[in-house]
Amino acid sequence: SVDPKVCSGKPCIRGTRILVARDAIPIIVHKSNPVNNLSAEQVRSIWTGKIQNWKEVGGRDQPIIVVFRNHCKDRAEEFRTMMLAGGGKFTQNLFPAKTVGEEMDRVSRSPAAIGSIVGSAIVDMTKVKVIRVNGVLPAPETVANETYPFRRDLHLATHKCIVDLAVSG
Repeated sequence: SVDPKVCSGKPCIRGTRILVARDAIPIIVHKSNPVNNLSAEQVRSIWTGKIQNWKEVGGRDQPIIVVFRNHCKDRAEEFRTMMLAGGGKFTQNLFPAKTVGEEMDRVSRSPAAIGSIVGSAIVDMTKVKVIRVNGVLPAPETVANETYPFRRDLHLATHKCIVDLAVSG
């Protein structure tokens, strides 16, 4: 919103969100999982429990284990909106993880597991495999051009005047 006050000789904008980055939400599976690609709808169906066995998506005949890290209360809603199209419930077959490391570890130890991590957490890919979604791998260009479906915008939010922030450093 525009504040009628003037800061440093310019109109003051308060409560502004500034887009600073976009991040992928890669879908990860165990290295031995033969599935290399899922449609966005298949991923959503796994997260809701509509798809419960890997054989339903071209994998082995074994129940799918969904590992999910809810790192903050805001992520659950963000992820619910993205993965569940704003409604529905997560599968009952959901195993929580407290950290990205724990999530990756759980997926790396279970050939039936699937998870989602933030793109900035992709460091050691020797433990897990990132799969394609709709034939697209998460990468800076596929996030920027919005061809990779699971992504989030990262914002800088301020209640202080942007001009004042720039001047005060």
